[in-house]
Amino acid sequence: MKFGSAFHFDLEAGSKSELLLAMSCLCKGNPEALLVYNGFKDANYIVFALVTRKLALNTVIIPEQEEELDQVFTTMHAIIFNA
Repeated sequence: MKFGSAFHFDLEAGSKSELLLAMSCLCKGNPEALLVYNGFKDANYIVFALVTRKLALNTVIIPEQEEELDQVFTTMHAIIFNA
């Protein structure tokens, strides 16, 4: 990440463990770099995505199936209106 910072290297995470590793790496990288969430999205995975926004990381969630998009909206709705 240190080398790629000048080139705005992005990271992709397909699992929760990869997501946590990518989050820690991008905190030290270029603030314009993207963190791409690609993989099955359960509620915890989506909550992590929202947390990364609070850490000022540029996050992108890539839904692969229609059910995952529903899960993203349901989780976000629950967080926003139950907070």
